[in-house]
Formats: sequence, structure tokens, C-alpha cells
Amino acid sequence: MAPAQSGGPDQMSRAVLEYLYHHLFLPPKLPTADDASQKNETALLIFVQQSLERFLPGRRDEKTVKASISMLKSLRASRTPQGCLKDTNVRNVLQGLSAQAPVAVLHITEQNAGVLIGRKPDSVRFEMFELSPTNEAVTSTRGRLIRRFPATAVEIPRADFDTEAFRVVVAKTLTKMSQQTVRETKQAAKKSKKEQEQEESRETTDPKIVTELFACMLRGCGKEVVCKGICKNTRDEVMSKDSKFPWRRSSLWLLLRVALQLSMTRLSGDGHNTYS
Repeated sequence: MAPAQSGGPDQMSRAVLEYLYHHLFLPPKLPTADDASQKNETALLIFVQQSLERFLPGRRDEKTVKASISMLKSLRASRTPQGCLKDTNVRNVLQGLSAQAPVAVLHITEQNAGVLIGRKPDSVRFEMFELSPTNEAVTSTRGRLIRRFPATAVEIPRADFDTEAFRVVVAKTLTKMSQQTVRETKQAAKKSKKEQEQEESRETTDPKIVTELFACMLRGCGKEVVCKGICKNTRDEVMSKDSKFPWRRSSLWLLLRVALQLSMTRLSGDGHNTYS
């Protein structure tokens, strides 16, 4: 797995620091165009991982924090330099789940979805959820959006999950989903072709390819379950000023917050306080 890079905020470029400030704290004055890049996302991942590593010494819930650090390392290891998944990397992440590292999370970038994978004694649970809400949901809501995670959950028997054939299929499926767009999942109103194409490029993707189709595939050898989730009062903005792509809060940042809160809450009896 990719090692954490050394260096704190004092060694980051001004552009990266501004990116972290805008997306983590959502100040009143924000950029008016998309500032997403793999350099910025990698910096965000490293920043959160290093923050957890600095938080670790002397913790009574050391096991929970170490599992969370391992989860972030595997997330970094699953990604290509372009930010998508690579099937061999995903297979390694799935194979690496253990008692010491029981949780992994994957970013299905082109489907606007996250997948949280948790190893249990007799089964493995897959939890799927949307990341960025639609532009309409953000602009039509005053204050914070109340959202529940996950959207769907399916448990697979360990005996099936531990087979190489199963992990290969899951890895290839999620990798393809992370790399390919499906036009029908763009929620654009019926307008002229030019207007619709412009709106589609600005709108977020409906994550149903992951939350519905992938979940349905998993149910073929498992069962859908109702698990204890979380409600988050999320803040977001859609900022655009003559730009093709508007500024939106990082979906990766939401993925990290949801994955950390869900995993810490479950792994530690005092999980909510650990996450906070």
C-alpha cells in the first residue's frame, strides 16, 4: 500500500491549502469554478490519514483508529493516478481484509457513489451510498441537507467472499463502474439538445448503477440487510460564474467522513466520541 507522504500543512502549496480550506470548512467566500484535481484529492487523503496517525498515540481506542488508518491506506492503494479504480488493486484490497483491518472503502467516481466493505466473522457486508447530492437538492434547501447513509446493504457469506472467483468479479465490476459514465444516470430536464448537454455536464450522477444494480448482483449470492446507519446534516454549495463546471464540495471528503463515522461507531463502543 502507498505509504503516507511526509510533510504537514507548512509544506503544502498555497493552492492545495486553499483547496483543503474551502472543502473542509466551507467558508462564506468560495471559488466559482470546479477545482477538483487528482493532486488535490491525493493531498486530502494524505492530510486525513496523517491527522489520524498524529491522533493515535495514547488512545484507549487504538484498535479502532488503526483500523481507520488501514482503511484510508487501502482506499489510496485502490486508486490509479487518474483517481479511478484498478481491478488488481481492488482485488488486493478485498483480499487484505482481516481482523486487524476489517473495513475498506472504495470511491466509485463516475457513479458518484461510495462502497463500504466490512468483514465480520461469518460474512462480509457491502454498503452502498450516494456521495454528492443533486444541484437541485442543494440550491432548493435552506440550511443543511439531512441525508441517511448507507442507501442499501447486502451481506455475503464469508465462504463465497473468500473465493478468488468472487473477488475477481467484484473487482472488475466496480472498476468498470468507476471508469465509465452512463448518460441515463444524469438527471437533466427535457430541454434543447444543447441546453440538455450543458446541464448534464453540470449535474451530478444518479448512483443507481451502484446502489441498485450492483446491490442486485450481490443479492444473487447474499441477502439484503437493514443495518444501523447514520444521518448527517451536510452542507454543500453550487457556485458558478460563467464556468462550464460549477464548484461543488468534494465528494471524496464526504466519502471519508461517512466511512470514518460508520466504521468507528461500529468498531468501538465509544465510536461516536472517537469520530467526533
